[in-house]
Amino acid sequence: DGPFDASLTHRASGFVEVSTMAAPSHHWLREARHLRLGDDDHLWIAWLEQGQATVEQAGRQARLGPGDLVVYDAARPFRAALDARALHLIRFPRDRLLRLCPRAEALAGLGLQSATPVADAFHALVSQARTVREPRPAVAASLGHSLLDVAALMLELDLDAGNEASDASTGDAGAD
Repeated sequence: DGPFDASLTHRASGFVEVSTMAAPSHHWLREARHLRLGDDDHLWIAWLEQGQATVEQAGRQARLGPGDLVVYDAARPFRAALDARALHLIRFPRDRLLRLCPRAEALAGLGLQSATPVADAFHALVSQARTVREPRPAVAASLGHSLLDVAALMLELDLDAGNEASDASTGDAGAD
């Protein structure tokens, strides 16, 4: 095995944070003991633009390919296996996301529908958040609110389509 050569970029868009990682194959494990080390009251949406990944949480598993999305809960243990050339991690304050999508936590560990116009809008907003350089505070806040609104709509549509923890224990992301 060679050296672990990875990159990570981070941008804040108001109260929403977007990080992009490129890394060779590796595993990431967040156990109960890690949860006690800090207060991370966020829900995350991961968008795998290039590569492959598996995310496991709460007894559910999402297998991701290019373009796929998954929700995970930073307050609960999870496991991820990644070979990602472009993985975007979008961090949302739990309270704000749950105000707009009260059942968002039910999607943790499940792949989201990724071939929808709303998912396309989410991808576009994430791409914009990644590329805007030092936006004015009003622009950053608007971008953060837009990401939150579109993410909540995307999650609500997934829930309406029957993609809930009680409906399936495993599945491929993006399955319609």
